[in-house]
Amino acid sequence: MADSSPRGTYTHEDSDDDPDYYDYDEPDPYVEHEREFSDQRNAENFKYQEMDVDAVESLLNQDVETLCNAIQVPPSIARLFLLNHDWDMDSVKSKFIANPLGWLITQCLLPAASENPSKSDSPAVMACVREIQRLGYPVQRYMTPSKPSSDGVCPVCCNTPPSSRAKIEFFSESPPCSGKPSTQSSEQLNNHSGLYGLSCGHRYCSECWSSHLSIQVEALTLDIKCMGQSCKISVPEDFLLSMLKGSPLRDKYQKFIFHRMVLCHPLLRFCIGADCPVIIRALESPKARLIHCSHCQSRFCFACGGQYHAPVDCDTMKLWLAKCEDDSGTATYIAANTKDCPECHVCIEKNGGCNHMVCTKCSHEFCWVCMDAWNTHRGSYNCSRYNSSEAMKDIHRSSAREALRRYVFYYDRWANHEQSLRLEQEHRAAVSARIHQKVLAMDGTWIDWQYLLTAAETLRKCRYTLKYTYPMAYFSEKLINKDLFEYQQAALEAEVEELAWKIERAEITDRAALQNAMDMCEKHRLTLLKQFLKE
Repeated sequence: MADSSPRGTYTHEDSDDDPDYYDYDEPDPYVEHEREFSDQRNAENFKYQEMDVDAVESLLNQDVETLCNAIQVPPSIARLFLLNHDWDMDSVKSKFIANPLGWLITQCLLPAASENPSKSDSPAVMACVREIQRLGYPVQRYMTPSKPSSDGVCPVCCNTPPSSRAKIEFFSESPPCSGKPSTQSSEQLNNHSGLYGLSCGHRYCSECWSSHLSIQVEALTLDIKCMGQSCKISVPEDFLLSMLKGSPLRDKYQKFIFHRMVLCHPLLRFCIGADCPVIIRALESPKARLIHCSHCQSRFCFACGGQYHAPVDCDTMKLWLAKCEDDSGTATYIAANTKDCPECHVCIEKNGGCNHMVCTKCSHEFCWVCMDAWNTHRGSYNCSRYNSSEAMKDIHRSSAREALRRYVFYYDRWANHEQSLRLEQEHRAAVSARIHQKVLAMDGTWIDWQYLLTAAETLRKCRYTLKYTYPMAYFSEKLINKDLFEYQQAALEAEVEELAWKIERAEITDRAALQNAMDMCEKHRLTLLKQFLKE
């Protein structure tokens, strides 16, 4: 965000005490300190901070500066190390200190000594080479300029760059730990008549480099490589910005790098709201917990960035959504229009009007209506008689059809609660209209009837949690305490329906009974989350 509103430092903790917990439209009040809640039983409590772009850039630069001071490399190199290793500073430090030269080779900033390396035109890379030389590593080959071609022709465009175009202002990052954007330097690192290159020795004119890098930046390439055929050397940030001098793509590249830094940082998440400038910073270990952006009112899971889905974990939720996308459209059709062969149990679709079926797999002939063998019909049909024959029992034991029935069982309940939540605004409007009618009829005041809105919100919270118990139940073979989960799920389901029934019929004298139903419903919800919401 461009402004300096309190949102840059806004921190808070989710709780069921928050009246805006899941789906209210009213914004939360801004505060400049962490909220304190008396109810610490809520397993969904999560401390996080809403930050603007400037605050996040400052935070990331501090990390880069810390790493620069620890291993004495320029900021662009430290940034690259952190980007390549999910911002794991301890891991980067330990691996670099253990073998600095080997580390630069594995990060594709330097080629192996056996690959005829040469001096790089990246000041940042050469600063690293001089540092590891100071530590006693043999790097002389990385400090020797490559032999210029006899004709000075660029291998790509076959042109000889004129001397007036030979000088490029490279970016200097001295001192290494400044943590600030690179500044320009007129240092000339080669004498190759306008051909520039990296430590791999491949050299090209500035126009060809600019064209190559522009294409890669436009394509948002994560790791831009040298133009040499099959060359694996990465293009450092300072070299890239030098070659794109005056190009609007420089800003695009720097924004892309910032976006990548936020994505790879374990404690940072972009808000999922359209064009929302807020970035979320976790103030504790990352978890699958609810994030509510006070700027755009978006709500999402911190861990996966999708809809909040407690108590089911992110991986199971992805499996469920993938299954719904693949199966929900065909499950009803399969259940209504197919049956299993009584002999081999293969799934069969009826494609004609005749009830005389022949299985194409085992050639068994049977009646589509009663599922008995066709040769038992002969002249008299018994399809109208109820028959619990062994064939029917075998069909019900069919694993494929049972799996389908099980999926449809949980999907129907999932879809039912999803539909109820979609109608929540209508339900709240209906409750408000009912309160208005009661007040106009002199049957209590507006304040007397506010408990109905509170009850409706409690119902919605509990129904939201209950909705996400069904994916968890479907994959319940992963649960250790499966029986306990199913018991608590059933208890919450019963309390949700009881509360819904009482809200529909509540009168002003029913406040105590309705409050008791609300408390029981919320208690079952919190108990279920405490037992099964993963840390």
